Amino acid sequence: MKNLLLAETTVTRDITRDEGGSGKYPPITITTHPTNTSSKRKIRKMNTVLQKAQFWQLAANMNNDEKVVKMWNMLFGENYQDQRIRVQTFLQEAEEHGSADFTTRMTGRKVRKFLQNEEEEPEDDTITSPEVITQAGTPTTDPVTSTTTIITSLTDAVADIDIGHLPPRAAARAVKKQYWDILHPIVHSAGERAKSNAETLWRQRLQGPKTNLVSSAQSAGTAGMWREVKAISLTGVRWGMGSFESERMQVAYINEVFRIISVHLNNQLHIKILDTHDKGMRDPPCRPDITLTRADYGYIDGSSIPWSEVMSAGELKRRRSDSLDGQVQFTEWAWQILEKQPGRTFVIGFILAGLNVEFIRMQRGGEVTATTPEPYLDKEVATPPAGFRRLVNFLRMDLQRFGVAQ
Repeated sequence: MKNLLLAETTVTRDITRDEGGSGKYPPITITTHPTNTSSKRKIRKMNTVLQKAQFWQLAANMNNDEKVVKMWNMLFGENYQDQRIRVQTFLQEAEEHGSADFTTRMTGRKVRKFLQNEEEEPEDDTITSPEVITQAGTPTTDPVTSTTTIITSLTDAVADIDIGHLPPRAAARAVKKQYWDILHPIVHSAGERAKSNAETLWRQRLQGPKTNLVSSAQSAGTAGMWREVKAISLTGVRWGMGSFESERMQVAYINEVFRIISVHLNNQLHIKILDTHDKGMRDPPCRPDITLTRADYGYIDGSSIPWSEVMSAGELKRRRSDSLDGQVQFTEWAWQILEKQPGRTFVIGFILAGLNVEFIRMQRGGEVTATTPEPYLDKEVATPPAGFRRLVNFLRMDLQRFGVAQ
């Protein structure tokens, strides 16, 4: 197989306005020019800083020193014709960007050994005839708009293997496996870093000023609901600590609360309340603990619910201190609802953390607002607490107030 190559292609789009006023526009012409050696070096120089930063991030997850050295050489070695300078540059970058363990292992002798068998690919200075691809154009207000895109790809980033004895599909699988063995830990680590960074940002954003999203007024029938909720005989509530003994006990208790509210409201509900803590959604999978669909949604017990059918959802957390975790989970499924329902501008949901309830709303642009946590369960009070009143009013909302177009 060939060594690792950095292929570069310049794509130029020229969109010309129809000056004749015929209403028909000429096609967009995309011209692909294989670059010569001078152009390659110029482009690489322009992108070296960014490429090197990306390279060392990837190299941190590779456990084969020789492949790290050879990959660096194929990507950046051409910029340093003298091998002595090439080795010194690699070692300097390894010290600045690489791990301490990697830097300790690397010596000039080892780098030179890895490079000595590298076969330099002869550079092709020939500029071939451009390949022209055309497609129907679209109108533009400017007479001519030109853009240039540099497309970069890595090929053959694996060691040579003997595929002469393998049938075609087996050979393909063998090569794919080597690619996957190299890329899988890199991709996984990159994803985990992105997840961690995003979670940090969202946790900061979610601790902003509180607002009022649901009325605390006591609606008709709430007092009767509260009397029945207070009479629930299920165990598992740690009243003094404001939490539940286990997730299973919390789910059972909350389902009974929702059952009481649903019975009292009867035909007034515009939504159906579903326990999905061990079922969830599909495409992509996610698992809100409580899911609200339209009242007429034909739910089959145990089935997955398409995101297009989800009006709202809620997260259950055993302890009050886990409220922020629930809010972060809210952003995950709220984002999916907005993605699958392009007509919606916001999603509003709730977090039941311990014996407290809070409501949270996410706009399509990513803005998030939340309410101050309030008790919705309290065995010491005779009248419905503010959190319970808000929960009843939330469940009574029509679809428009949930952000669903009528």
